[in-house]
Amino acid sequence: MICNTVPPIKFSPASLSFTIEEGDPVTHSLALWIENEGGAARPLEWELSTNVPGITFNPELGRDTKVVVVMASAVGLKRLDYAGVITITAKDSPNSPQLVPVSLTVKKTEVIPIQTLKEKLARWLRPFMLNEIEGVDGITPWEQCGQDTKDYWLRQADKILAFLEAEK
Repeated sequence: MICNTVPPIKFSPASLSFTIEEGDPVTHSLALWIENEGGAARPLEWELSTNVPGITFNPELGRDTKVVVVMASAVGLKRLDYAGVITITAKDSPNSPQLVPVSLTVKKTEVIPIQTLKEKLARWLRPFMLNEIEGVDGITPWEQCGQDTKDYWLRQADKILAFLEAEK
C-alpha cells in the first residue's frame, strides 16, 4: 500500500569538482541529476543551497526528476581551494537533506614570460625568414605568394617583437 508520503531523494554524481584560473570570466558548468526515487503518492519538491562561494544553480528548486546545471565562477574569488556541500532539501522526504560534496579550486593564472614568447616567435619565424619552408611542388610560400606577402608578414613579426620588447 502506498501512503501519502514524499519519496526519497536520489542524486548523481556523488560529488562535483571545478578548477578555474584566477580572473577567468567564463562560468563553468556541470550537471547534477536529482531524481524522485518513486514509490510515494506525493511528488518530490526539492530546493538547493550551498556554502561554497562562486557556485550557483539553474534551477534552484524543482519538482521530481530534473537535471540541474551547477555553475562555478571565479570572478571576485582569491586563489584558494573552496570546499563545501550542495544541500538538497525536500520537505517531508525521509532522507532529506542530502549533501553533495562540491569543490572549487581557483588556481594561479599561468603567465608566459615575455622572453619565452619572443624565443618561440623567433623559432617559428626563422624558417619563413630564411625561405626554409618547402611549399607545394618545392616552391616556397614566398615564391607562391610573392615578395609583397613576405614583406607584409615580416613587418607584422617586427611589430610583435617590438611590442614584446616594450613589455619587459
